[in-house]
Amino acid sequence: VDVDNTANTSTSAYVKIKDAASANSSSVGTLTPHFMFVAPPGTKTSYAMPEGQAYSAGLSMWCTTSNAAQNIISPANPVIVRLVAS
Repeated sequence: VDVDNTANTSTSAYVKIKDAASANSSSVGTLTPHFMFVAPPGTKTSYAMPEGQAYSAGLSMWCTTSNAAQNIISPANPVIVRLVAS
């Protein structure tokens, strides 16, 4: 998981991933993510999952400005997230 938060120089970005069919603006505040990856302000950060991760319901992903599960505030500027799979 590569997280590029260089466009947000004063706010961390928390990428949250859940095994769920969907995550939309009305549901993300009620979902508890299975994984959370943080990119500090103005940085690019990479995370590796050597064993991989299977998803049965689907892959839902969202980005917020806090690690709190109920947080629904998006970063002010775009955050680029890349999932590298093989």
